[in-house]
Order: sequence, then structure tokens, then C-alpha cells
Amino acid sequence: MASTVDLALLGALYGEKIKEIATWGQPVMTEGFDDAAWSTRWKDHYGSFEFRDGRAVSTSPKDSLLIYRQRFEGDCAVELDAEILDGSHLGDLSIFWARDLDRH
Repeated sequence: MASTVDLALLGALYGEKIKEIATWGQPVMTEGFDDAAWSTRWKDHYGSFEFRDGRAVSTSPKDSLLIYRQRFEGDCAVELDAEILDGSHLGDLSIFWARDLDRH
């Protein structure tokens, strides 16, 4: 009986944690690469990209890096959609938090 109560309590606590994660509120920023305005918000640091259909598409056979110019303070969450386009090489999409990176 006690283990059933313990499991129910753990389930309730886990549910509350999920609610906390899911209720961050409205995004501070959303990005689409639909027009040339992206270049005021992002720095094309190295590699190469094409911007088509609202997407940033890496065209470099090696590493490519875009840097978001705005500094984020405090807690933040990042959500993104990514896909491997037909004919593209498999790769890795990573997000880095860099405190002292030159963003300009």
C-alpha cells in the first residue's frame, strides 16, 4: 500500500514539473529566414548558407556557424525545427551558449 502511495506522489510531482516546463509563456523571439532582414539579427560566422523557403540551409561541405547577435540573459529555452533535405549530407545541428563570443 505504501509503495502505491509513493508512486502516486512521484507521478504527481513529475506531472507538476512537466507543467512548469510547458508553461514558459510566449516566445521572446521567433525566426524565419524569409527575407534579407535575417542578416541584422544573425552573423554568418563561417561556412556557407543559402536562405530559401524560410530556412537557413548549410551549403558547406564542412562546418557552418550562424551566431545570433542578441544576448539572452537568464533562463531560456530553444525550440527549433530542422530537417535533412533531399540530396544533403547527414550532419549535426548544435546550439552553443557562448558567454564571451563576438556577436557583431
